[in-house]
Amino acid sequence: MKVDDKLQILKFFSTVVNCVFLILGLCIFGCGVWILFDKSNFVTVLSSVEVKTVAVGLFVIGLVVVGVTILGCIGAQLENRCFLLLYMGFLICIVLGQLFVTFVLLLKWNKIETTMVNTVDDTIRDYGSNPVHQTYWKPLDDVQRYGKCCGRTGPNDWQTNLLIKNSSLSEVFPCSCFNTTACPFISSFGTQLFGNGNETYFYPQGCQEKITSWLQANILTIVGMDVGLILIQILQFVLSVYLYQTVEVSDFMYFALSESVSWTTVMTQQGTATFPELIRKKRDGEQLSGLEIRHFVQGVKNKTIQEGQIGAMLMAIWQNGMLAEETLALTNEMLMSGEVMAWPSQWEGLVVDKHSTGGVGDKISLVLAPALAACGCKVPMISGRGLAHTGGTLDKLESIPGLNICQPVEQLHRILEEVGCCIVGQTENLVPADKVMYALRDATSTVNSLPLITGSIMSKKGAESLSALVLDVKFGKAALYKDLSSARELAQSLVTVGNSLGIRTGAVLSHMNCPIGRCVGNSLEVIESLECLKGRAPDDILELVESLGGLLLLMTGRASDLTEGKKAIADTLQNGTALEKFRNMIIGQGVTNQMASLLCSAQADYHSVLRRAPYQTNLETESPGTVLDIDGMVIAVVLQHLGAGRSKVGQAINHSVGAELLVSLGQKVEKGQPWLRVHYETLALTAEQRDRLRGAITLGSADQLHTHPLVAEVIMS
Repeated sequence: MKVDDKLQILKFFSTVVNCVFLILGLCIFGCGVWILFDKSNFVTVLSSVEVKTVAVGLFVIGLVVVGVTILGCIGAQLENRCFLLLYMGFLICIVLGQLFVTFVLLLKWNKIETTMVNTVDDTIRDYGSNPVHQTYWKPLDDVQRYGKCCGRTGPNDWQTNLLIKNSSLSEVFPCSCFNTTACPFISSFGTQLFGNGNETYFYPQGCQEKITSWLQANILTIVGMDVGLILIQILQFVLSVYLYQTVEVSDFMYFALSESVSWTTVMTQQGTATFPELIRKKRDGEQLSGLEIRHFVQGVKNKTIQEGQIGAMLMAIWQNGMLAEETLALTNEMLMSGEVMAWPSQWEGLVVDKHSTGGVGDKISLVLAPALAACGCKVPMISGRGLAHTGGTLDKLESIPGLNICQPVEQLHRILEEVGCCIVGQTENLVPADKVMYALRDATSTVNSLPLITGSIMSKKGAESLSALVLDVKFGKAALYKDLSSARELAQSLVTVGNSLGIRTGAVLSHMNCPIGRCVGNSLEVIESLECLKGRAPDDILELVESLGGLLLLMTGRASDLTEGKKAIADTLQNGTALEKFRNMIIGQGVTNQMASLLCSAQADYHSVLRRAPYQTNLETESPGTVLDIDGMVIAVVLQHLGAGRSKVGQAINHSVGAELLVSLGQKVEKGQPWLRVHYETLALTAEQRDRLRGAITLGSADQLHTHPLVAEVIMS
């Protein structure tokens, strides 16, 4: 569900519950006013400390509820976290006050009942004579008249009345005791409150039972409203917590901007800034506030900012960079621009993913995802397509007939539940702002901007709601970053932002000069991945898979150290459990059972399933020597032109085009020995393509060979 949709739903239910909350609050307030100020009701007669405490409590609680309801509505509608925090704090205070009032009523019931008995007896005694208790006479008359009763325990109670005791008349009772419409007044009493008549004219039973029942009913009504209000408050507190977590506002001192805003200004501490003003600030090297960055991202998402303005802002960021807090704010706003995934609570700590900055022959995800699933992790790997010389994991997978990389959320959950891993594409609702910015970054030559790369990668990973993330940041001739220093800077930025988002994040810095493994090209890389899953992985692939997977197992607590984590990953490749996870994953994503079983069989005929290019050509070495270097960039560029890659987004590719390395670094070769097999669709390679490929291999003497571990560094914080 989109964050904006979730916000609107939460705000709607919060408003509805607040309305019920307000109605009950007014009822509680009314009860307090009624008890305190209405002298005609019998509860007022019970002037005990407990009753007055309850009345004051109800009055104050009702008044506070009205104010708090208004505060809650403002906080919800304006998406203001400060107001929501105050609102939740007041809710807790109100609940405590209500519990106090309820306990007073329930625990002091016997004392209240005793007070009622004494007050009724005193009222009967002074009725008609002592003006001090005159306000109690009418409530007592009402009880006797409408309750059809007389006295507290019976008519004889009236013999204690001072006027009746001092008179010489018998069978004298208040007019409210008579069951006739006309009271037989006694003129000698000087008041029309009393009448004279025998037992056939007055009510024979006392009022205590009815007064007690009446009092209990009123108190139970108050307690019932109190309990109802507490339940409403608990519901409202839960809604407010969810609303607080969902609200996107990062600055408590400002109200959030409405989604429907079509104008292009945002209030800042300095005044009002337009989109051109924001662009000018960043162009001149000034820092953007969190709210200004939010306004920019919302403008991108809602299309209230022109493409030219977006491009200008991207260029300003590329030129002047961003501070760490700006990069974090940009990432967070991009993350929150769309749907954020949610997983079952029992998966807590298990949801992991890996991201690579791109290279040549990088098929690590195809091996790593099922290996992690075999270790008990949940891997919702959201991958991308290839662009320029870098290959895309989705393109590789789509070499397999029937495999669908577009899965609905329900199916995604099912595959993860049953298999533990899936590799899918980015949905329309996931980080929509990044889609716009990513396309324009390519058009404006701002692809290599550190904060923009960080925001793009980490916003998508953050939207996956991961527990842990490992990053394979590559450097070298065939990588985005050519040297270790710049790659380290990117890795540090990614790790810092990831950890700030609450994702345990680590990065591996790996060399990207030679192709990874022996195959380059979509279907060929799928074949090599399957061979790895069958325990026949080249050393470089195995090193990367073990390092990345071991680091993730360490971060999730499923391994005590990196060595144990690496061994666990390696074991899944040797014992076939990772291969079985891969088989079940591709079946879950649309591949037939028969085809999946054929690909995963021990001696599979891969090209009976995967398309093979109609032409293959072997390139031979031009001299003897030791293989010192194989330039992956050169090979990738030639293959891209042959159809294996794309030069623009959306361009079709040929999955069967690729190349196989027939030699490895450090290997001694003879003149005329085949070193590269090219798979292609055209009738023949051009002379230029052959020349470029011949220049990709470097031969020399063995003492010129410089070897190094594939993994150069690991960054954890």
